[in-house]
Amino acid sequence: MAIIAVCNQKGGCGKTTIAINLADAFVAEGCDVLLLDMDPQGSASDWRSIAPGMVPAFQVQEIDRAELLRQARGLRQRYDVIIIDCPPQYAQPSSAAIRVADLVLVPVQPSPFDVWSTAAIVDLIKARQEATKGKPRAAYLVSRAISNTALQRSLAEALSQQDLPVLSAGTTQRVAYATTAAQGKSVFDGRTTVARREVEAIRDEVKEILNGDE
Repeated sequence: MAIIAVCNQKGGCGKTTIAINLADAFVAEGCDVLLLDMDPQGSASDWRSIAPGMVPAFQVQEIDRAELLRQARGLRQRYDVIIIDCPPQYAQPSSAAIRVADLVLVPVQPSPFDVWSTAAIVDLIKARQEATKGKPRAAYLVSRAISNTALQRSLAEALSQQDLPVLSAGTTQRVAYATTAAQGKSVFDGRTTVARREVEAIRDEVKEILNGDE
């Protein structure tokens, strides 16, 4: 189906949390999913190793820039969805992910400063789009939002001044994201929660964007 890069040079924006849970959201629909961990910290790989006895819903594979560029075409043929958890910088690894992706999601926390800090990664995306007639598609994804606050309103204003669209769906501050991650799980393990519905909404909006390119 597609390669989705979750990309932001700023650490602590919820990038790995989104990548892991979005991967499981596609698994819930019967997709064969691969999560590629490009982060030198290996957060997604560490998450997978927390509960080694669990049968993984999807594979997690560490990969570097050269391997990604070399393997992207073959991996695309083997999996329905590939999600790339990019490193917290905008240099060569993120550039490679943007190059092979069909869609780039840029998570931002509810602060105008976080939005402004994405300027370099947005420039990288726009340069690629100009060279390839609009590919990949890209959008901001608001992460760890706190609804109905002045900060949330100032975030909306800051995003409205940027060059990328904003997903209607996003994540809010929910304990479920942290507790499931600490257990090597996702919000799709166990009962349906608000967090799970948030990620389902992100998945569905992502599918709409990708289907619009067909």
